[in-house]
Amino acid sequence: MVSVKAAENTEIAIREKSADGRVIARVPIIVKSGQGMFKRDLSNQWLTLTVPLSYQPQGTINLVVTCEDRPASIDWLQFKNRPKYFAPAQTQSISPDSEGFIRRWMMLEPIKQDVQSNVIFTDSYLDKAFNKTYFKGQMTALPKAGKSEKVGTQNLKWHAWIVRTST
Repeated sequence: MVSVKAAENTEIAIREKSADGRVIARVPIIVKSGQGMFKRDLSNQWLTLTVPLSYQPQGTINLVVTCEDRPASIDWLQFKNRPKYFAPAQTQSISPDSEGFIRRWMMLEPIKQDVQSNVIFTDSYLDKAFNKTYFKGQMTALPKAGKSEKVGTQNLKWHAWIVRTST
């Protein structure tokens, strides 16, 4: 996590040991976006941004923050060791938890939708999107982890996950 502000869209890199050291994380700072009535301008406002680490260094190291394009101001930087919410499901059977949930999911990779703004998410749009048949057997077939589905021009893959209940 980083608290940062910039006048223009830019990117910072958090590096190990030196200005050309291995990149630990890249933080895109988007302060100007959208068009027309959906235009957003957060120039020179403090933003708290969260990005995943590209690389996790070991031990105690020097950190160097570099501006990759235009300048940015940094107030603070924080690393958090958060456990992932989902973990790959194992093949052994599991019992329901204390609340009665099995917490095992089969998830298809996201279906790309060309949406420019959340203004279109009306009841009729959502009803149409959720009732659309994207692939044969989508409501009846039992998918297997690793199986591919052809959705339009996309080849999407199924993943088996189990929800981690401990924090």
